[in-house]
Amino acid sequence: MVEVHRLRSVFAVALAFAAPLWAAEQARALACTSTFLAPSFGLDLVASGGQTFSDCSGAGFAQSVSGAGGHGSGSAFGITGLGSLGGKATAFNTLGGDGDAQGMAFATFSDTFQINVANLTWSQLQFTLSLTGSSVESGSGIATANAELGVNTFFVSLSSPGTAIVTVPLGGVGLFDVNVGGLLTVSAYVDSPLPGSAVADYSTTFKILSVQALDADGGFIQNVDLVDASGNHLLVGGAVPEPGALLLVAAALGALGAARRR
Repeated sequence: MVEVHRLRSVFAVALAFAAPLWAAEQARALACTSTFLAPSFGLDLVASGGQTFSDCSGAGFAQSVSGAGGHGSGSAFGITGLGSLGGKATAFNTLGGDGDAQGMAFATFSDTFQINVANLTWSQLQFTLSLTGSSVESGSGIATANAELGVNTFFVSLSSPGTAIVTVPLGGVGLFDVNVGGLLTVSAYVDSPLPGSAVADYSTTFKILSVQALDADGGFIQNVDLVDASGNHLLVGGAVPEPGALLLVAAALGALGAARRR
């Protein structure tokens, strides 16, 4: 199921998951966006037995935690990259009875790109998000996943494997900011005292597949390779961009550098 919303920041979506157990971890992830402006990456993990991890960085990274409590056990893994995220959560309480069986991974990235829209025939940018993976449940186990991509004030989400498209209008006469943020939340939980298990495996499966320039009628013009001010490419390992797109992005970066020197 795909939902499209306007006038909503991608990172505000994290608050929808803010049950008391996760509130501290999600606040930490949101803080990453102000600590590392472009790009920024955050991971927040929770597992059985009170095991947690929370950190953010200016470069992509990975981490995992695991623990046990009573008859339950759980683990969480997360990995962050520009345009790509992954997470896995497990929870087991196969004997039933009291037990702490839970895992949750919360991964984010954000970055800002600039395009010089002067003399461009582009009217829109279209981003395609892909999510693959699986949620396996037995007994009282619950496994969930939610992938979210925000571009400026436009937003799409996926709660199951599939693809979603977000289209952003371009405007202005000079440099145009394209703010891109993604988040992936996977969780696994067993409702004690009933026995059960849950595995949500979406490791490295959140990906931005493409960025395309469209005309005013939505017609395809060309593929676009977005590059930030530090030279990071949004589509790492993606399709080779057309030469015209590289020249336009390079021109935008050159204009940005000239503006900063003045």
